[in-house]
Amino acid sequence: MRKLAKTSIVTLASIFLLSVPNVSATQLTSEYIDNDHGAIDSYRNDYGGKWIYEKSSSSYLGDHRFNPTSSGWYTWLSTRGKGGWYKALLVHLRNAKFTNPNAAYMIGNDQVDYIYGKKNQNTAPNGWSRVVDTYGYGSMAYSTFILYPNRYKNTGADGIKVEYYDKKPSSLSSSKIDKFNYEVIKPSDSTALTLNSSSISKENIHYKMLNSIDYYKTAIGNFDYTSNSGGYKYTVDFSVDVENPKSHVVVKAGNKIVEESIYNGDGKYVDLNTKDKTYSTAVAPDKNEAKTLKENNLFEGVSPTVRYSNDLNGERVYDMRSDPTLMGMAQTSLFSQDIALGFLENYSKWNIETKEEINGYEAIVLSGELSDYYKDKHNAETFKLWVHSGTGILLKMEEYNKSGQVTESLITNSIQIDAPIEKVEFNTATPKNFVQTKMLK
Repeated sequence: MRKLAKTSIVTLASIFLLSVPNVSATQLTSEYIDNDHGAIDSYRNDYGGKWIYEKSSSSYLGDHRFNPTSSGWYTWLSTRGKGGWYKALLVHLRNAKFTNPNAAYMIGNDQVDYIYGKKNQNTAPNGWSRVVDTYGYGSMAYSTFILYPNRYKNTGADGIKVEYYDKKPSSLSSSKIDKFNYEVIKPSDSTALTLNSSSISKENIHYKMLNSIDYYKTAIGNFDYTSNSGGYKYTVDFSVDVENPKSHVVVKAGNKIVEESIYNGDGKYVDLNTKDKTYSTAVAPDKNEAKTLKENNLFEGVSPTVRYSNDLNGERVYDMRSDPTLMGMAQTSLFSQDIALGFLENYSKWNIETKEEINGYEAIVLSGELSDYYKDKHNAETFKLWVHSGTGILLKMEEYNKSGQVTESLITNSIQIDAPIEKVEFNTATPKNFVQTKMLK
């Protein structure tokens, strides 16, 4: 079994995180690594905990690993970890059983692991999701990709794809550029989409949801997130600074804290387990790297259609921007790329209905029919989204079954946008009497 690395807080000068679709850099090759790659319990994979081997036609190469518990880890070993290649990671999430709302993905070597984001496997669209691009060189190269349930149940480990480039991605390929008139929704030009304006087009709403972090500086509040398919109801309290990326997020089930995470925006990420009075740390982007993640948006002014493509096998690929704040489950509201890409892909399947006020903010109401994938996964037929017109933040979401009952929902209880946040919110000093553990068990 893989030895869990001892984490230390170091700069990420040798790791560059970036989300890029097709790039001007030359792609040298790509590598698909399955769970149980080539054989059951392959040397290319390792795991700790209860990872059940299952066969399924919806999974990459017909099988996957499924963890019904809230602990453990699963790894994929890249064969090119010791070279100076730029790597792009995509994960295959297509099985209805994968409902973990906050799975943690990392990359590492034998000495240290780096957190680069969390993924809601329940709302992830149907196919390959680009998680992040990374770079490692020489002794600081990274060859192991790691998945943690992160104290949530029903986690899926399927195939991953690693793309290798000869240099750092810096721009979109000219063959993929599809510009459109988005100037009307730039923050400097117009803070809100309006129903009686050209800015209310489906493409502009879609664009704003996919790039919501470009339209606000801070967000404080909480929302309830309920999933019948996942069997959970969580309340998510968040304090997120996007301008100077950092976050403090607390997830509760009733009165019990499931997870509390703090990213100080300068190299340190802390995960607190108040039940066991333990904590773990992970290396994260320092303040300059986090700022670069925020500012280097290669999708600016590019049509949302660029986020979709098909691989050589005809499977859908969804390009995501990195979350520079490491806000975890708060993304479901504040940076809802999964929902925007998965629910709004087919413009003929949804409509702009009206506008309403939610928690003192104007929201554009969208309604539509879910794809067959979400119908099966969420036991639902239709949806409604309430999108804040000024930022693209998802203030409310409901999915309905054939009887009109709500099966999945997100309801914002309170939110303040661009309000000042006290520095103490991002203090990563651990409480007294807490014991450090290795990684995010």
